[in-house]
Amino acid sequence: MNGGKIAFAIVLTFWNGSLAAQGFPGWYTFDTLTSPLPSNLITSLDVAPNRTVWMGTSSGLASLSEQLNWNLWDTANSPLTDNWIKTLHREASGTLWIGTLSGGLFGFNNGAWTHYHSGNAPWLTNNVGAVLRRANGDLWVGTHGQGVYVLANSAWQHLSPASIGLDLSYVNALAEDDSGCVWVATHNAGLLKFCSGGWTAYNTLNTNFNSLHVQTVAMGPDGRIWVGLSGSRPDSALHCLDRTTGTWTLFGATHTGGQGISQVWDLHFDQFQRLWIATNEITCGAWLYNDTVFTCLSAGYSGLAQNRVFAVRERQDTSYWFATLSGLSYFKPAFATSLETADTAVIHVGPIPCDMELVVASESSNPLRSLRIFHPSGNCVRQWQAMQSAQKVVLPLSDLKAGWYILEIKTSRSFAVRRILKV
Repeated sequence: MNGGKIAFAIVLTFWNGSLAAQGFPGWYTFDTLTSPLPSNLITSLDVAPNRTVWMGTSSGLASLSEQLNWNLWDTANSPLTDNWIKTLHREASGTLWIGTLSGGLFGFNNGAWTHYHSGNAPWLTNNVGAVLRRANGDLWVGTHGQGVYVLANSAWQHLSPASIGLDLSYVNALAEDDSGCVWVATHNAGLLKFCSGGWTAYNTLNTNFNSLHVQTVAMGPDGRIWVGLSGSRPDSALHCLDRTTGTWTLFGATHTGGQGISQVWDLHFDQFQRLWIATNEITCGAWLYNDTVFTCLSAGYSGLAQNRVFAVRERQDTSYWFATLSGLSYFKPAFATSLETADTAVIHVGPIPCDMELVVASESSNPLRSLRIFHPSGNCVRQWQAMQSAQKVVLPLSDLKAGWYILEIKTSRSFAVRRILKV
């Protein structure tokens, strides 16, 4: 870039999904209007080793390759007997397990299908909420209504409230730690742990939980157990267990700059050991936690389709994918050389759309250096240069015509571009 021009390829990044798929920085959303996506309601995500993104939707199963090739499966063209996909789980063999609302469990691998349901297994329900292939080979299937079914040595075992003395009727998530213990997130019995043949319950009596509705559980790279709750107070949904000390930590409003986290639906650790938090709330669609700072990604200040996010996954090219109520949002950050944090994940731009002014804010550790706004033709129409370190800049826009523009952001350690809409 030189003078007052911006490379046209950067402009295309935001209108052309193929450029987004090739790894250019920025945001893009795939929905039913811009892609073959069968439904804007995406319930679950998985990323295959070949970088194909798999989506469970309310209207079937979809996949999107890195080259933007779409494939769709539903009751009309596959063995699926229910189009509402609730959960996806990929095991090491490559088999993708697909839990449905009323059709049971499907396994899919290289075009071959497996189907477990109440007609060929001792199940009392076909509503599957979670799936886990354990390291010992056992297949755990968490249901909504009838507890957990375990397939071990070709035989099914039913783990019901009556058999274990704990109410695991409704299972939202399953995970296994490095000790071989299974963690079960339940709808109304808190968090349960199965280890060495015995069960332990974590609930409002022995933790800092204020709700028994645990939506998700994840294993941290340092061995800690992370838990997301739903239906709790606005500042009490994210918890962490240090297994060494047995200490629970609540990450509330004091950790997130005053804005609490109330509805955690998914937790995902990326290759840099940062935690991505998908939330189902109206103020912040997702959070990024780098072990020191929480950063909010919201639909007004980023390219996120909307703030009801049900899952988040990282692809191997360090792009991030968000399952939302309004489609599949893609985010490719322009990383600093240290790979410490994604630039656009810690820079807030808003409001979007904007009218009289645009606010750009960054963290104190990453002060703003320069801002430029470009018309799609490449002409620079507004610019600002730092005279000293700045965390917040207000750009006046009253004299700009309505339409799309490109915002170029330079900070002390990164560079980013963002599409903005002037109204």
